[in-house]
Amino acid sequence: MENRGLKSTELRQLYVLKYTNMPSVLTENGFFNNEQEVKKLMRDEIRQAIADAHVAAIMEIEKNGLA
Repeated sequence: MENRGLKSTELRQLYVLKYTNMPSVLTENGFFNNEQEVKKLMRDEIRQAIADAHVAAIMEIEKNGLA
């Protein structure tokens, strides 16, 4: 799936990230209004790959801390 890049900036922060009192990450893993992405998201191996990517990111932060 295409990496659409970071959409939040210091001046234009996403509400769900700005108004939390804990470390947080918001990921978008596909769009259900996109027929091609829905077909991908319905596959077990795609959902597992997304979950694996989330776990890898968490483990990297645990190992190296936040940048």
